[in-house]
Amino acid sequence: MNLRLQHLFLICILCLLSINASAQKTINIKKAVGKIQLDGILNEPDWQQAEIANNFWQTLPTDTSAARSQTEVRLTYDQRNLYVSAVCYNAQQTDNYVIQSLKRDFSFPVNDAFALMLDPFYNRTNGINFSVSAAGVQREGTIDNAGLDGVTTAFDTKWFSETKNYGDKWIVEMAIPFKVLRYSDKQMQWGINFARNDLQINETSTWSAVSRQFNVAYLVQEGILQWDKAPRKTGANVALIPYVWEGLSDNDVTDTEKTKVSLPETGLDAKIGITSSLNMDVTIHPDFAQVEVDAQVTNLDRFNLFFPERRGFFTENSDVFRFGNERMQPFFSRAVGLNAQLLGGVRLTGNLDKQWRLGVMSMQTEGITKGTQSQNYTVATIQRRLLANSNARFFVVNRQAFGNILPDTDDHNTVAGAEFLYRSKNGKWGGDAMWHQTFTNRDGTVSNKKILENAGAELRGSYNGRNWYGLATAEYMGQFYTADVGFLQDLYQRNDQTKQFVSVPYWVSQHNLGYKFYPKQKNKWRSYGPEIGGKLAISRLNEGKIDRYNYLKWVATTQNQSVWRAQVQNYATQLYFPTNITGRMDSLLQPNTYHYTNAGIEYEPTRRNKFYGTFKAYYGGFFGGQRLNLSADATYRLQPWGNLALNVAYNRVQFPAAYNSNTNLLLISPRIELTFSRSVFWTTFVQYNTQIENLNINTRLQWRFAPMSDLYLVLTDNFFAPENVDLSAIKQKNWGLVLKVSYWLGL
Repeated sequence: MNLRLQHLFLICILCLLSINASAQKTINIKKAVGKIQLDGILNEPDWQQAEIANNFWQTLPTDTSAARSQTEVRLTYDQRNLYVSAVCYNAQQTDNYVIQSLKRDFSFPVNDAFALMLDPFYNRTNGINFSVSAAGVQREGTIDNAGLDGVTTAFDTKWFSETKNYGDKWIVEMAIPFKVLRYSDKQMQWGINFARNDLQINETSTWSAVSRQFNVAYLVQEGILQWDKAPRKTGANVALIPYVWEGLSDNDVTDTEKTKVSLPETGLDAKIGITSSLNMDVTIHPDFAQVEVDAQVTNLDRFNLFFPERRGFFTENSDVFRFGNERMQPFFSRAVGLNAQLLGGVRLTGNLDKQWRLGVMSMQTEGITKGTQSQNYTVATIQRRLLANSNARFFVVNRQAFGNILPDTDDHNTVAGAEFLYRSKNGKWGGDAMWHQTFTNRDGTVSNKKILENAGAELRGSYNGRNWYGLATAEYMGQFYTADVGFLQDLYQRNDQTKQFVSVPYWVSQHNLGYKFYPKQKNKWRSYGPEIGGKLAISRLNEGKIDRYNYLKWVATTQNQSVWRAQVQNYATQLYFPTNITGRMDSLLQPNTYHYTNAGIEYEPTRRNKFYGTFKAYYGGFFGGQRLNLSADATYRLQPWGNLALNVAYNRVQFPAAYNSNTNLLLISPRIELTFSRSVFWTTFVQYNTQIENLNINTRLQWRFAPMSDLYLVLTDNFFAPENVDLSAIKQKNWGLVLKVSYWLGL
């Protein structure tokens, strides 16, 4: 009888815990009476009287139990700041924290850290994130697409925090100025959640429970922040960031003169709060010398490579200007100022109310005498929240050339479109519908008048459940769909005989379907299961020829979050033009359909280890020949002072004897990142690429001498480096040295 009662008692406890994890939580916040001192001690009366958010729930490695390392969060506020404190208890009663580095904007999943997610308009689609690591390093970012894609750390602002370590726990206090937040002064309820990483026991937990298949920033499963009074606007939010830079450069390939010394140049960024929910950013004569160089890759494809935007002005609030999909982007900010000096620009973004969101950006480049005309790039969008977590958006992207002062009516490109992004209330189902239309006049030639030939469109459906997940798309691009300020990866293919990219309009369907098994009894594996997928492209020219790709994969994740993958891939690749697929072929591959198969294995050790990375090995067919691909992207953590990384990619490509084009391609990229303190950082990145026969060295010293204020010293050097790694044949191409100083002035 006692045994039955014990079983009944345990069942009741589990039911109560389940209800506690699934019900939407609420925390009340009251205005502070006294002053809050950021010191990690929490001895102020306002902290003692504040309501506590506790009973955190695991997200990883499972989402079915209470967190082992619990966290207690308190909130209060005054006229200027929102205050947050968190007591982060350690289940192992030790302070052996995992800290990747002391550099700002750390990666949350691989650090012991606490995170705050705020959704001030409580619309469950957009928000803001503030995080602090156990070492006191700050991280802030924006949340879009309901948090399905995590946090974008390209957002920078000034806020304050302090941490204190007690051995069995660590405490963080945060002060977030209201003027850096976008909110309505009539809103009594905000969306909110808290997340905690304790990598000593490999646990991620949240206050409002988040299912394991979602990112911890997932806003659909957030809780409620209930204000005693709606926070008022705190006055003008204006920040000026002036900067000055000077550089030296030399080009041994084109210049016959000695080293060039540039005169000191200046620029200015300004951040202006128009209202508490609408911000304007202005840049005048911008410079991006401090931006990290792109990580090179070996290109063995027919299409253009995609490299992400890294320039600060464009990455901040970039989610509002993100349209299309990864292969069809009508606006890609990297196309702005690609080959010309930017004179300046302005951006207006924010929420008009809980339902409407606005974004407008306009940039102007400098013209070159007897060369490239001055260009204006403008993008505008209006977005409307629909249903629980969905939205509709309309946009227009325009490029306009200018001759002298007047616009050139024979040189412009406009893309307009409408998109509907559906997300179910529980976030598991998704569906997108997009239509883009081009209006172009270039050099007096008006684009084809057929609507379909100037259009791009997509239908997409997805499901992301606890076990099943899948995706299916139908995509179309017309022959004359043109986005001068965009990125259309699959539309244009290389013709290496004519040295051109040629439009190949198509219908495309992408699909995948997978299933995750979760062992009922705890063992080495957290989850495992199969996934199938592929891509089918039908050319609308070339007699409807088909390009096909299919794969079968097995994915297994261990309890410590290491990942194993085994995969078989089958291709039927249609080459429409003569192609130098490796970039090193003596004879071009001729137009034909190439059938081949390869297989491989991948391994990612858990990032809680000091040594981690991604290791891949593939072997199989390749355009009528054979290809061996070995790659390693490994990092060793010098906790907490930095990271030593090495990326190596080796490709051995062998073709039939008639091509005389066997090739060994090697890409070696060592990287050293040292953080001497929370304000001094040094990064050196070396890239040796035999495909383009180039050796690049980029080294950058950064000193954050005041909050959000920096001094940069950046050296970039390029060398001609032949494939045979003959050191005597290495010759310098060009180099540049830049000194830049910026200062954040809050008004």
